Amino acid sequence: MLNYRFLRKLVKRTYWRMTNLSWKQFLLEFGFRRFKTVHFDAVPQYTFKPIDQEQLENIVLPEKQEFFVMIKPSGLHKEAEIKHLIAQFNLTISGEETYNNFFEIASYIFDISKIHDYQHALPEGYIWLKLLDLFYPKTCQQTKILYVQNGNEKILHHLKKRIRQKIGVEFYRVQIQNLRMVTCVTPVHTSDQETLERELQILRYFKNSC
Repeated sequence: MLNYRFLRKLVKRTYWRMTNLSWKQFLLEFGFRRFKTVHFDAVPQYTFKPIDQEQLENIVLPEKQEFFVMIKPSGLHKEAEIKHLIAQFNLTISGEETYNNFFEIASYIFDISKIHDYQHALPEGYIWLKLLDLFYPKTCQQTKILYVQNGNEKILHHLKKRIRQKIGVEFYRVQIQNLRMVTCVTPVHTSDQETLERELQILRYFKNSC
């Protein structure tokens, strides 16, 4: 059973790499396994103040809710290229917001405490944050939200793939004591229809808290 689960996850991740990476990066990453290697002495852990659920649910959003592109700390140095790719998809940026507490926002938008490595059950979500802290120390807490007035889930899904193919995805081989895993950090997140309302509420919650 465990072997079947491992194989299923492996096939799923291989398909993700084939569809989200450029062929050059796919060959280098998958064929030659060219990763940055990072050693951690202990498993990363983060604690965040709980969201006030009542306050969150009482946040009133505009009747017309706009989809958005979140530029993560790992993509901020490519902001101009990302905006250029957005324009190539004939999308119009209607507004921008900058936040300086990305870890806290990410912990709730991505439910990061529940993301684990499928091989060793390592807290992959916290490892992502630790990698950002290590490789982007000056900007690891910064994120920019780009609202697009004429977007939809399908267009943004294709846009996100295009951004990953053009800008690249950062892969890391992480070793914690005698355990080893491979993970990656992507440059952007895009909203989808199912989670849009909650993600917008989370962003409003933290904007109001500033």
